[in-house]
Amino acid sequence: MESLLHGFLGATVVRSKFSKLKLFLLAFLIGMLPDLLGAASWMYYRRILLTYVYDIPQWTLIIYNSTHNLFAAGFVFLIIYFINKKYLILGLPYLLHILTDIPFHCEPIGIKLFYPLSNWSYCGPFFSRERLTTLQALLTTPGNLAIQSSVLIALIVANFLISRRLKRRKD
Repeated sequence: MESLLHGFLGATVVRSKFSKLKLFLLAFLIGMLPDLLGAASWMYYRRILLTYVYDIPQWTLIIYNSTHNLFAAGFVFLIIYFINKKYLILGLPYLLHILTDIPFHCEPIGIKLFYPLSNWSYCGPFFSRERLTTLQALLTTPGNLAIQSSVLIALIVANFLISRRLKRRKD
């Protein structure tokens, strides 16, 4: 799943609880945080150096695995708890990011839920090497900004409609 979609999914969940734009944007960033922290080095090798997706250094996988597990999600919840218990829901976008990655990932970038205690990972049912080289390449290539923008605009409109409906229910 793309980072923007993770951010938007998490922000939509938080938006259903809080209607403030600042919290929406913060939830959006927290939803993207695992990729911003863990996949940034992987993206560097994949997009900038144009190396094959599976020919990445081991240290890059360690960083990725360290940010894509349940312990990292728990740590985010703990930090938010100590800052302000009222906004504990802001940890949900991070957790949702990890859980929604599971069906779409497999080795070597499989989600290791219990890393560093275990290297076990589940090979997601929607993962395929062919899709990585065709559809995902189409959607993630910087030259296809129009496709990415269209998907993002559709999600923003959907979020607006959902938040309006939820606001009406509260009133």
